[in-house]
Formats: sequence, C-alpha cells, structure tokens
Amino acid sequence: MGFYATDVNLIELLMRVYSDPVPAGVLDTVYLFGETEDNQKSVLDRGAELYHTSTVKTVSILAQGPITGYPGFTAWTGRLVARGVPAHKIIGIPRGDVSHTHTEAIGIVRWAKKEEWKNIYVTAPPHHQFRAFINTVSIALAEYPELHIYSMPGAHLNWLTDVVHSQGVVRGQRREHVGQEWQRIITYHAKGDLASVEKVLLYLNERDRT
Repeated sequence: MGFYATDVNLIELLMRVYSDPVPAGVLDTVYLFGETEDNQKSVLDRGAELYHTSTVKTVSILAQGPITGYPGFTAWTGRLVARGVPAHKIIGIPRGDVSHTHTEAIGIVRWAKKEEWKNIYVTAPPHHQFRAFINTVSIALAEYPELHIYSMPGAHLNWLTDVVHSQGVVRGQRREHVGQEWQRIITYHAKGDLASVEKVLLYLNERDRT
C-alpha cells in the first residue's frame, strides 16, 4: 500500500518513527542528514547530545560541501567541535555530485556496510525526519538488511519560523514544509525509491525482536 492518511498502518509507522525506543548499548554512529543553515541547529544539537550521553561512538555527516544549501563538512565539523565533539570522532560520509535525502541514505548505508556497523541512529529536523528515516530503511532493505537503524528526530525548532529547506530552494514556515515533505514521500514511493509502509513496519518488528 501507499502513503495514505486513512491507513492505520501509516499512523502506526508515524508514531513509531517519532517515538523509537532507545536501544541498549552504544550505537556505532548517528548520521546527521545535511540541512540548510536555517535548520542545522536541530541536528547539530542532537548529534552532540547523543555523543555526550555516550549513546553513540561517533557522529557522521556528509563529507561534501558546501552544496545545495548544506554549509559543508568543514563548517559542520567546526560547529560540532564547538559543541564538544572531538574532531576525530566526526566521520565524513562520501557522496557523489548530487546531494539529497535519497543519495545521503545510500551513502550512510553503504558506509555502514563497508565498516560492518551493526546499529546507527539517523537524525533530521522533525519536519524532515520521517522521510529521512524511511529513505534509510528502504536502502538498507535492499543492500544491508542486517543493519539496525533507529530514529532520533533532531532538537525542536520553532514551527512558525520562515526558513529555507530542501536543497536551499524551498522557503516557508517549518509547519508548511510538512505538507511538502508528504508530497515528496508520495512521489518517491510511486517511483519505487521508498519501501511501502508495510515493509518498513516489518523491518521495525524484525529489528526489535533481535
């Protein structure tokens, strides 16, 4: 099935993405999806928090930049270091010339497989988290289903603030980006880029059984 608001499975998936259990032990990394300057505080704050609470061993960010609104690896490394994350604990995840949510998901899953990581968090601002998480799970289902991916939304940002989002070209209040994110999910699911609601739920169920 697709992504339809009347689908009880979709409602379950939304609830689980935004209230994912905290797994036991220390995870291999948290991947911070590349965001614009307007939204970066959400993921940078959350990444530093997860590191300082010994929830993750490392913090991973996009190795490119600046590109499509993302300030770049060097800029984000500096901001994470300023938040107390040691530079040697910050990992750059390589990508190609084009950077967006789907290609970032491919990058982190393939890097996790290469490094034989077993479990990771993915983090994006709340209005972007659902698409970021299901993108990452969709890639993992195809390429590395053994990887345990957990959802950790970024720190809260004001929903009514006017910001630039989505590769630095979409402007509006953060609350307005929710609808735009939803349309992207529907479009990318129809293209075959995103797994179905049911497949993502099955993945979560299998993850939580082990």
